[in-house]
Amino acid sequence: MPNYTILQAENGQEALEIIKQNSPALVISDHNMPIMNGYDLVQQLNLSETKYRPPVIILSADVSDLIKDSYNDLGVEFVFNKPVDLNIFKHAVDKSLRQAIYN
Repeated sequence: MPNYTILQAENGQEALEIIKQNSPALVISDHNMPIMNGYDLVQQLNLSETKYRPPVIILSADVSDLIKDSYNDLGVEFVFNKPVDLNIFKHAVDKSLRQAIYN
């Protein structure tokens, strides 16, 4: 993606450390990750002492309505099942980045 620096993690624990060290504008995560899943990642971000908590988008192969509601309770606005409509996903990314700028 032009004009963006993209950082990648192999698992949720690594993602948490990268987020703490780099303060990204946006986190896009899978729900099903080894070591720490996406839900636990968001939960740990909410509990962390970091001054800035980036917006999170969850994109996963199979997320039930119950899991989506659980993410919503943690403050995650966008939770998508794959395959995702790219126009809707782009809107979510744009809205999340705008939110990050104004927080």
